[in-house]
Amino acid sequence: MNVTQQQSVFATPLDVAGISDRGCIRADNQDAWMADELLRLVVVADGMGGRPAGAEAAQMVTECLPEFLRKGVTGVVPKRRSARRLLRETVLAVSREILRVSADDPKRKGMGTTMVAAWQCGEVLHLAHQGDSRAYLLRGGSLRKLTADHSIVVLLVRNGEITEEEAEKHPARGQLTRFVGMPGDVYCGLQTLGIKDGDRLLLCTDGLWGVVKNDEIAATLLEQARPEDACRKLVSLAVEYGAPDNVTAVVWNLGL
Repeated sequence: MNVTQQQSVFATPLDVAGISDRGCIRADNQDAWMADELLRLVVVADGMGGRPAGAEAAQMVTECLPEFLRKGVTGVVPKRRSARRLLRETVLAVSREILRVSADDPKRKGMGTTMVAAWQCGEVLHLAHQGDSRAYLLRGGSLRKLTADHSIVVLLVRNGEITEEEAEKHPARGQLTRFVGMPGDVYCGLQTLGIKDGDRLLLCTDGLWGVVKNDEIAATLLEQARPEDACRKLVSLAVEYGAPDNVTAVVWNLGL
């Protein structure tokens, strides 16, 4: 499916940087991230902990998502509805590919990954996510979480069975209800927001948001103007707090 042409593609370079660290406990790093300047696409993925080939699943997302998305883009910025449909179908295609690969090899059986992707189309940003990798927006000095985790504890909180405070230490924390590579055609979460001058976007894995508090994230994004410096500070905070999981932070100065 090719998207409808509407306006010229932005030619300005991406002001984005990312850092990924294996943390203090894990033997390897199953996180991955990428930024595609031509597509204006940024992706973060976190291979499923304890599942076979989690690192490979995360890498497949960062490689296949831009490859598949590029096939549907005709060289100009698409209309909002067309872009949302294309992004949603592309994430599903990547999920099917991971599921196919895992079915063909017993060593990869059950592999999967979380994913959060941001795609700038003109003056709007489309966000797609599955699992508990997150997107945050810093606007006007205030930090806002854009994504809602696809997890058991979020459902428990939503149903009033546990509190937000209880969710932070609940034994089901980390158990996902959606991920890329899961059986069945399960669509990703999808939203669109307008971009304002000065907007900063943070994409990260649970290795960051699970140990670094929101006020510390906000303070870092306010204090560190360069994406590289902000990422370095955020990851160092996670490591300072013990980083029990892999840590990935990607900061994108959106602007206009």
